[in-house]
Amino acid sequence: KAVLEDETCTRVLVSGASMVALKTLEACLNRGKQVTLVGMNPHVLDFNALPEAAERFVEAHAGLASPSFALDHFYLFESHLGHEGARYEAVERYPLQA
Repeated sequence: KAVLEDETCTRVLVSGASMVALKTLEACLNRGKQVTLVGMNPHVLDFNALPEAAERFVEAHAGLASPSFALDHFYLFESHLGHEGARYEAVERYPLQA
C-alpha cells in the first residue's frame, strides 16, 4: 500500500507469478511507476532504495515479458503462517481507473 501511495517511489520490483503479483504490477503501472516483474514469491520492493542493484537486475532481465490483461481492482493480502499452512487475509481493496 505504501509503495502505491508513495509519489517518491518511481521504480518497483514485483516478485511472483501469482495473480496478486500481476495485479500489483498493473496497479503500479497505472500509477506511473516503472515496474519489473520477477520470480515466484509475491513481494513488492522499492527499487529506489538500491539503484545500482536495480540497474543490474533490469539489464539482466530485459527480455522479461508477460501478456497484458484488464482489471478493475486488486487486493493487498497479508499471509499468516500457522501449523496448518498459510492463511491469507485481504487487507485492502484498490479500485483501478481505466
